[in-house]
Amino acid sequence: MLIAVSFTFNYYYYSRHYVEIFSTPPTFPEMLVWEIPYWILWAAMAPLVFGITRRFPLQRESRMGNAFVHLAAGVVLTIGHRLVYLAICRILYVDNPYK
Repeated sequence: MLIAVSFTFNYYYYSRHYVEIFSTPPTFPEMLVWEIPYWILWAAMAPLVFGITRRFPLQRESRMGNAFVHLAAGVVLTIGHRLVYLAICRILYVDNPYK
């Protein structure tokens, strides 16, 4: 669900920019400039996700406490990813390359 909300926010946030920036739909290379930083950042965060999974396994005897850790980590990582990604986009002028 967090992934769905994250994608929804991303496309909602940039939907007005698609109309403002491009008189035609973005080209494949233009979309790569938007998407590559997004996925590289998730890949960079993957060791954190694996570390949390190893440190807080979802086993029967510790399921509730560790499930809360997983939920909290998911929220924190999603928000952290979004903040860093949007900052990178601003630096790269991805939100408006014609500034």
